[in-house]
Amino acid sequence: MQFGRRGVAAALPQTLTTPRETFHPVARDSIYKKRFLPLGCMLAAATALLFVFASYATPAPKLVEAPTAFDALLATSDIKVRLDATVSKVRRAYPDASELKPVQYNHSKLDIVSNAEGLGFGFYKSDMRLTSIRTLPSFKGQILGMRVGDSRDALVLKLGEPTKEPWDMIDEDSHLYRKSKNWAANFNVTTRDMRDRGGPDEDRIARIFVHK
Repeated sequence: MQFGRRGVAAALPQTLTTPRETFHPVARDSIYKKRFLPLGCMLAAATALLFVFASYATPAPKLVEAPTAFDALLATSDIKVRLDATVSKVRRAYPDASELKPVQYNHSKLDIVSNAEGLGFGFYKSDMRLTSIRTLPSFKGQILGMRVGDSRDALVLKLGEPTKEPWDMIDEDSHLYRKSKNWAANFNVTTRDMRDRGGPDEDRIARIFVHK
């Protein structure tokens, strides 16, 4: 049986006669967004989680405070040990140091003294680390450039005004200097003539404390 051109076209399967399907650019973009946008969001979320976990897993570096001029001045003082030293280290530096004794006004601390050097050392019972250093009347050295017997005016001239207003300690005014985050110094200045008690004249440094 013979077919004309129209008959042949009509007899062929529809799939052979239909032109190839073409996608409009807007429709193609819509398909890409549906397929790939969720995947991109998942990858971005996973990357963010990795950064969060890394920040928790890696500890932040500790910031070390740069030494101040006050720290440098303490290093030149006539003290053979530094705060946080152990009892054994203090004993090695001061062989004449006494036995540990409880501090009367603070039951959480123990104390040893070196009469030869004129210094006392305080330790907390909790960790037995040196937490305070104080001068005794026999101390002949200097701490932060100041000596027992120096005047109040000389103290202010050397170290400046105290960190806070001096407070009364009965016959003495305590001058606090806290110019470092790790430690401070107190200079107790007489408010009357203390020579009858073996101390200095009025307005003179009677005792020096270095403490945490």
